Amino acid sequence: MQKKKGGMLLGWLKSIRNRRIRPRRQRIGMHQLDVKVNSRKARRKRSSMRWASIAKVTAMIVGFAGVGVSVKWVYDQIFFENSEFKLNRLSVITGGALTESNIVTAARIELGMNLMEIDLVEVQNRISNLPMVTKAKVSRELPDRLEIVVEERQPIAWLASPRHDIPPRNSATGFLLDNEGRVFRCQHLLKRFMSLPVIGTNDISKPAENTVIESRQVAAAIDLLEKSAAMFEGMGLEIHLVKLENPWSLQAVYNNGMEVTFGIREVDRGLADLQQITSHSESVGRELATVNVLVARNIPVTFFNPPDPELLRQMNGGNSSEMAPEGTAANPIRATPISPEERGRTKQLKSILNGG
Repeated sequence: MQKKKGGMLLGWLKSIRNRRIRPRRQRIGMHQLDVKVNSRKARRKRSSMRWASIAKVTAMIVGFAGVGVSVKWVYDQIFFENSEFKLNRLSVITGGALTESNIVTAARIELGMNLMEIDLVEVQNRISNLPMVTKAKVSRELPDRLEIVVEERQPIAWLASPRHDIPPRNSATGFLLDNEGRVFRCQHLLKRFMSLPVIGTNDISKPAENTVIESRQVAAAIDLLEKSAAMFEGMGLEIHLVKLENPWSLQAVYNNGMEVTFGIREVDRGLADLQQITSHSESVGRELATVNVLVARNIPVTFFNPPDPELLRQMNGGNSSEMAPEGTAANPIRATPISPEERGRTKQLKSILNGG
């Protein structure tokens, strides 16, 4: 009896366990089915959204492209196909030797071109490549005007070098120099260029166009030209030629024939001495032939016209032959009385010539 009751109890427990396990397994299966169904739906939804996004982006790109094409068409019609934007007025401003024709030819522009199609930077570069041009500016003014402003190099001297077959005052093979020592061809031989001074030297490398000559002598010669022109502007003295014959001196020939020797390192001091000497010589009516301001004391000078014997005697302490020009003799004329004022100027000149 007890064995029978135990079997019934065991069977009852098994049935309860089976009832609990079966619904749980069924529930797990149902959840798995739901997950699978939901995953398919999500993929389809994401795919639909993706294609919708692609369609929107494509539509936007096509729309923008259409707008761009439309804008370009309108822009072309307004600016490039419009006859009002043709180049009808051309203004060229320059203060040098180049003519308007030279600049326009170098720029490669002509009337009737579409103003909006002209590349301003390219035109500016073409003009700037001309040897005599330092700076160019190109601007357009709608509807039909183009302005070109050109700054040209200002030459201060000709370069002469027999060693390199470079003659002065020659537009074909000659070179001009600016105040930086830059060499460039003379495209047009203007009348004012013919009166420019000449710097003559053989002690340089063969120059290339639009380059700076690296020479201490040439730099000193340019410095001398500029400072001498400023100092003697009121006296009418101008340098016509500067000869560079050695590394330590400059030989300057002025427009009155006077030849002056300067030290390369003492151009300022030499010009100051020369100013005093020429001023006093002019005051006593004497024309200087040569002056050597390479030295600071006992400056040697010669004259073109023989000085008055009495004046020479006063200047040289009674010896009238010391300062007579080389190859000439003092005029044997009777001396005229010298005024106290002239005697004072003579003493000042003597002080300069004899170093104090």
